[in-house]
Amino acid sequence: MIKKFNPVFFLLLFVFFVSSLAGQPDAEQKRSMVKAAFIYKFTENVFWPQEDQMSEFVICVMGSSSLLKNLQEIPRFVKFRGRLPIRVINVKNLEQLPLCNMLVIDGSRDENFWSLYSKIRGKAVLRVAENLPDFKKSMISFTDVGENLRYITNKTKLDESGLAIKKALYSTAIQKEGEWKSIVEKMESIVKSGGKGLDKADVKQ
Repeated sequence: MIKKFNPVFFLLLFVFFVSSLAGQPDAEQKRSMVKAAFIYKFTENVFWPQEDQMSEFVICVMGSSSLLKNLQEIPRFVKFRGRLPIRVINVKNLEQLPLCNMLVIDGSRDENFWSLYSKIRGKAVLRVAENLPDFKKSMISFTDVGENLRYITNKTKLDESGLAIKKALYSTAIQKEGEWKSIVEKMESIVKSGGKGLDKADVKQ
């Protein structure tokens, strides 16, 4: 089945790759570019309360420097809903967390993520995580399945958020806890076997 994507998604990817040509991005940087484009694409399927009263769309980042850098490129080329400026804020710790519409976090940071969640709970903040082993601690989490980048949706936390979610967000996501565990167990097996457990099924999108 052919998946249809908004042209803006590919525009952002093109911009990220062109802007990085001089530096010859490595695999991690390229992964961050794709994640940044996906993060913007998530807004197509998520709706915030009283959007008509917003003056800007704020993305707070407690993530890797590479992902932060790529997210900071987004406001140069696109606007939220085609009309509102996007502001990307680098947040160094939980105490500095300002009001925001989206929070992007690095799960490998030494943070109390349950405290973080309690701070934004009920405030219509979409939380997106990378490098987070426990997917239950976020609303959307990036994960690697073989060579493919996928994302996991936590419907329970999304339902609690006060955000309106279109079905399209779930259509290409990993939703079932059984599938989460299957991926984690498979990756652990591959690590322990030194890569011997990797087969064609693992890299199939």
